Amino acid sequence: MSKSLTAFLKQIGDEKVSIVINGKVKKVSRTEALARRLYVMAMGGVENVVAVDGTIIEVIHKANHKIAKDIREYTEGKAAIEPAKEKEKGAKPGQFTSETAGRLNDRLGGVE
Repeated sequence: MSKSLTAFLKQIGDEKVSIVINGKVKKVSRTEALARRLYVMAMGGVENVVAVDGTIIEVIHKANHKIAKDIREYTEGKAAIEPAKEKEKGAKPGQFTSETAGRLNDRLGGVE
C-alpha cells in the first residue's frame, strides 16, 4: 500500500532539525522550524540560521504582508483563494494555477 503525499509530509514534518531560538541552538520538528521561519518572513526581522559547519549566520528579512495574511487566514481556518481569482464568479478555495504553485515553491525554496 502506497503512502499519500500528506502522510509523507507529516512524517518529514516530525523529523528533528537544529535551529537557533533566542540565541541558542535547539532541536525542533521541521514543522515547527517552518512555522517559525514563516513568522519571521511575515513580520520581518533577523533569522539566525545554523550553517552546515555549525556557525550561525544572520539573515535579514523585510516584512511580507502576503505571508502574514496567509498565516492569519490559515490559523483562523479560512481556505485560501488565489488573489487573481478572488473576484471571479464561482472562485473556489484552493483554486490555484501552476504559476501560483511555482511562486509559492520559489518563495519557500530551501526551507529545511
